[in-house]
Amino acid sequence: MKKILIYRNSNLGDFLITIPILRKLRQKFPGCNITFMTIKNKRNFFLPKNIENKILVDDFLLFKKEDYKNFFQSIKLINKIKKKKFDTFIYLQEFSSFPRIFRDYIFFIFSFIPNKIGFSNYFLYRNYKKFSETIYLFKRVFDKSSVSEIKKLMFFKNEINNRIIKKKIYITISPGSISAPEKWNDKNWLKLVNLIKKKYNHINIILTGTLSENKICNKIKKKFNYRIINLCNKTSIEELFNIIKHTRVHICQDNGSMHVASLYRKKNISIFNNHDPFGKWFPLNKKSKIISVNRSINFIKPEMVFKLFKDIY
Repeated sequence: MKKILIYRNSNLGDFLITIPILRKLRQKFPGCNITFMTIKNKRNFFLPKNIENKILVDDFLLFKKEDYKNFFQSIKLINKIKKKKFDTFIYLQEFSSFPRIFRDYIFFIFSFIPNKIGFSNYFLYRNYKKFSETIYLFKRVFDKSSVSEIKKLMFFKNEINNRIIKKKIYITISPGSISAPEKWNDKNWLKLVNLIKKKYNHINIILTGTLSENKICNKIKKKFNYRIINLCNKTSIEELFNIIKHTRVHICQDNGSMHVASLYRKKNISIFNNHDPFGKWFPLNKKSKIISVNRSINFIKPEMVFKLFKDIY
């Protein structure tokens, strides 16, 4: 393999769970060129090409949804792929439906990439009761790999290299989720921060997130202020990684920051509701704690999250 095209519709979390595959490809085929193809949107323009000075991908091939659905735009996109002369294509789209995989298969057939991986065993590892999405994807590419090998490839060393951050004790909170069908409401986040501040008033709380979380982060900052640092929608992807890398505990709903915390084996509390098969998106990090319900996510009370926080802090 010399020129590899990988396809997955990705936000940050979707991209991060493919890291074991990207690192394994680098090990097995040193010098290979990897292009990651995904739909262009306002949430994935910042996907990282490297983490901790380890190059994951060489380039991103971003396209619009319309390019994929419109016949003439599809032809243009196919020609664009053909010009790059990839020798291997890896299909990492999550399980959805047979019509979708058939559509994708036909599209990439006409891209004339000789070696295709990920279609033939698409249905083989879709038992989410047994596999998380991270393991499921990896086994579609490297089917004889062990779970221990996948975990080893998932994590990065947590080396302290920022003196300013090192001196401060802080936790991070990322209160939003793009993919979750229901949000843990503002009232719950405010109550949780209040509980933490009452018992641990000496620690700093750093708020992170995107533009969609600005409202709740501003509410938290306005209400508590003292030792609250609001960095929501103010960080680059590299800065976000560095902040979470040195946090004491990371608290979030089901979002990409959860997977960043997992990369560095950080203590993490993630709030889930049952919108996907149980365990599908759970991080592999043993220090990650999950609170999940089979009903509305707002049945999870702030006191439940705070109790878990006290146990791991």
